[in-house]
Amino acid sequence: MTQKTYDSQAVLDFLAQNPDFLLEQGDALYQLKLPSSKDDRVISFIERQVERLQQENKKTQEQLHTLISNAQRSETIRQQTHLWACKLITHPQWAHDPVTMAAALAKNFGIDDARLLTEEELPAPIGKNYSGPIANAPYDFKLPEHLHSMACVAMRHPEHDTPMGALIVASSALSHFGADMATDFLEHIAGLCAAALSTA
Repeated sequence: MTQKTYDSQAVLDFLAQNPDFLLEQGDALYQLKLPSSKDDRVISFIERQVERLQQENKKTQEQLHTLISNAQRSETIRQQTHLWACKLITHPQWAHDPVTMAAALAKNFGIDDARLLTEEELPAPIGKNYSGPIANAPYDFKLPEHLHSMACVAMRHPEHDTPMGALIVASSALSHFGADMATDFLEHIAGLCAAALSTA
């Protein structure tokens, strides 16, 4: 008598076509023995399912934690940006003093260094935004040696859309401004600074 063999797909197809099979053979599930995903033990099918659910639950919790952390960080930046807009309104004299404006910006957002450079002060026109290690930046902005990461966003005139320079922010932490960091908020902040400077 020959023994029938089934490949994995055939078994899956059978179960898909016979959804009541496992219900009718419920007792058999308790007799199945499978290797544990955690160690070398042999466990029951039910225990293996519990392990899998625990793993999926842990993954879901990690994803939820990441979502909550990102949401909290975005809310903090939103509040800081609102406060910065208010400060620009209440300090119109900063339009004539970009150095003071940049120092206030660094303090407002809790970063180590910020600079508002005019087109004449830039080493080259800013073609696109940059975020990442200072060592890999497309231009040398002559930043202090204790700073290791930075982001650079172009500033444009709010009415004429002409180049006005760039907003440079930097940190002593290499991971603070990563290469994969979104620059949406920085573009908004640069827009606010450009609007204030344009009134000079």
